[in-house]
Amino acid sequence: MVPRRLVSGLTACAILSPVFAAPSPESVGSDVSILLHNDLRGTPSGGNAALVLSTLQTHQEAVYNCAALGEILWQPSNSSNASSEIGLSYLGYADPSTEDSEYWIQESTIGNCRAIGQDGIIHELDCSTQLPALCSNSAGLTVANASDTASQWQTSVTTGNLTLTGYRDKHSFRFLGIRYAAQPERFTYCSLYSGSGNASALEFSPRCIQSACNATTCSEDCLFLNIWTPYLPNKDESQSSKLKPVLFWIHGGAFIEGYGDDSTVDGGNMASRGDVVVVSINYRLSTLGFLALANNQTNGNYGLGDQVTALDWVRKNIASFGGDPEKITIAGQSAGAASVRALIASPKAQGKFRGAIPMSGPLGVGPFSVYGVYYTIEESDSLLGQGVLNDTKCANATDAVKCLREYDPYKLVELSEVASSLVVDGTYLTSPSLNLTSPSGPPISYLGGFLRDDGAEFFSVPAVNVTLSDIIAAFGVTLPNATLAAFPIPYSSYPSNASNWAVFNATSRFATDGGFRCLNLATALSGARHSVFDPESTFIYAFNRSYMPPAHDDNPAACTAPATPARPNGDPRAEYFKCHGGELLLVFGNIAFNNLPFRDELDVVFERYLLDRWAAFVRTGDVEPAAAFLQARGFAAEQGEKDVGFTWQKLDLENPSFARLEWPPASQPFDEALQCEALASGLDYYENGGV
Repeated sequence: MVPRRLVSGLTACAILSPVFAAPSPESVGSDVSILLHNDLRGTPSGGNAALVLSTLQTHQEAVYNCAALGEILWQPSNSSNASSEIGLSYLGYADPSTEDSEYWIQESTIGNCRAIGQDGIIHELDCSTQLPALCSNSAGLTVANASDTASQWQTSVTTGNLTLTGYRDKHSFRFLGIRYAAQPERFTYCSLYSGSGNASALEFSPRCIQSACNATTCSEDCLFLNIWTPYLPNKDESQSSKLKPVLFWIHGGAFIEGYGDDSTVDGGNMASRGDVVVVSINYRLSTLGFLALANNQTNGNYGLGDQVTALDWVRKNIASFGGDPEKITIAGQSAGAASVRALIASPKAQGKFRGAIPMSGPLGVGPFSVYGVYYTIEESDSLLGQGVLNDTKCANATDAVKCLREYDPYKLVELSEVASSLVVDGTYLTSPSLNLTSPSGPPISYLGGFLRDDGAEFFSVPAVNVTLSDIIAAFGVTLPNATLAAFPIPYSSYPSNASNWAVFNATSRFATDGGFRCLNLATALSGARHSVFDPESTFIYAFNRSYMPPAHDDNPAACTAPATPARPNGDPRAEYFKCHGGELLLVFGNIAFNNLPFRDELDVVFERYLLDRWAAFVRTGDVEPAAAFLQARGFAAEQGEKDVGFTWQKLDLENPSFARLEWPPASQPFDEALQCEALASGLDYYENGGV
């Protein structure tokens, strides 16, 4: 049983507050924040962290409330640097009204009550003084495939009539596997879930059914989300001014695979260091999520509908987890970026977010085109749906949809033909593409870009002598010689026995320009020019340094930094292909979280730089964090941070450039203009009526 909070003037026996299954902000009568200096190395600087209880209380009450959380009053490990140990000055930066506040900490050896100011100075005070408190946070670090959800770390949150029990670690409060929709009937849209009673949020939910999974790991009942937050409000108090901006993450995977519990993009470090709330979601995939048939019944976009419903759940409930429902930024990579683009276009999502981060969104030639130009239902039926019906033998059934609903779902996603494309269904999508020249609502903040060699992930180095046109033809694209001439094969860059690598290099350039670079640049320009995106808050990037997650690297020979005797884990300053997905570990600060090595001394510096700017964009719509923020968080003093020598500017519509993200980062004018024009995907593509 959790001890009840002592309230001034009452005894414990006189209190009639409810007993909670796990401690909560209500059970200690205060909001609770986790405060520490997260340096992304896998251990906080000094190994110290604290829980902040902001409600005024006596020293005795503070002792009792810390005990209710399974902790004691916080003890600085270095009295000469007590404030910077956990970034105590950030409390005053976040809420200037508290700049002069002192906080109860562990009493001295002689039993006197002590408090610490945000400047780190410790005083002895009368024990009956009313102050906020700092409790220890002795929970350990969660890492990929290893977490401690024991009862001593558990925390409960009530939203509506539902109480969810999650847990905390050193960095954040983690609430996993939260249902946002009940399992819908197959090929119908889901509805917002409003549960009651008590539910566990200690473990990730089953993933949505996809290739190479089974009933142990995947399920049709998969519409769950996960929350990482540094702050939990107390419902007894008005906390609207303290609510954190929200990053709403949509996974990629070509709409046929992926999951919200991918350790590559675990939200703990982003929430902790970035001071934001992070949400990741599951949504239905493959034929189960995107089948469209011309029967006036099976209209497709079920997976997109799931995303909208998850967004609705977040807007309704996220304040209970410390998030601000009016400050949501939607983000995703690859098909997740295509989802972001579709949500910007969707009438069902209008007004539900204020910013967007599409990362490496596929757009352009060949198979990349369907992610930005949507089929009609009739086209999807003809190109995909009929193949599904034929493969399942449901084409001749009296009721084809009933037949599909009775088909083994694990086999349905393994067929030779699957449905995995967005469609113009008339409800979730009402036009064949995002209109970038006529805004349908207020402009949104926009942060988008790609990796230098995004397309290299989708090809292997040819084992035999082939031509670029051979590879492109196999890719399903036929280009005239004049266009092919824009992608010369750089034989001179390779020894004669490596001509296949030269062909691969040209292929990567073609696929990157044709599938990622050209139309994403054109998107940013047209969107900002016509105020679909806020021209004061539009930022573009290209990665020239990457770290491929080993579990997602389909082309390690090309996409992994080469090992050298001096750098056996890979030398990121050597030449290698910066491939699709190689930015995710870095942006989310999860190299150490995934038990991966830092390849050189700059990996962690680069991680910090990127995470700080992605989080700044979520917080403010500007990628450059305020100098005062960095100072208050203790980040300004980190090695390398103060010597960047580069300020990332908003997109200049007259002289467009992007941030070349390497170390150190730099500004680079839009390039590959000749190649983009040869692909009929120039910077004016959308200005000239392109879709």
